[in-house]
Amino acid sequence: MYVSKIIGADSNKKNINNAQENLEIYNSDYPGVLEKVSFVIPRNDLMSDIDDNSIDNVICVATLEHVMDPYILLDELFRITKKGGTLICSVPNYAYIRHRIDLLFGKLPITGTNVPVKDWRKVGWDGMHLHTFTQNAFEILLKDCGWKVNKVLGYRKKMKFLSPLTKNFPSFWSGELVACLEK
Repeated sequence: MYVSKIIGADSNKKNINNAQENLEIYNSDYPGVLEKVSFVIPRNDLMSDIDDNSIDNVICVATLEHVMDPYILLDELFRITKKGGTLICSVPNYAYIRHRIDLLFGKLPITGTNVPVKDWRKVGWDGMHLHTFTQNAFEILLKDCGWKVNKVLGYRKKMKFLSPLTKNFPSFWSGELVACLEK
């Protein structure tokens, strides 16, 4: 697959600097890639530096739960994506069976950190998550922003024998929802 241009976006300049440093380290292993990569810092989740209908494929991983208004970001991604383009988007799944069990026992599900709730003052509320998602809510949000939902998948790192359930019933068996979308 030929890639003519890659644009990375992050609201945190430190993350962009880290990405640029890593690219420079690996530039000798992947000659020519560095020249194809540029970065933008969105302002209020808008990327005015990127033209309408100019991007073929967009990947938005572990982002929607952190932004103030997911509608703004998804509308912006829709604006910059070409007709027929794709978006791969992931969010934590609040309806995951483990989270449901936590709720049954009066515990708050943790979707964004491995730090116990009692220590969140030091590290931020649930890994700085502002939003929670279920598969149903996620799909409604995506469709409302104009995206066609082709598939929602889950994945599993542990207990691989449950992978078929995770694949076929991500809303219950996966801690993460991954949507494959089309404009």
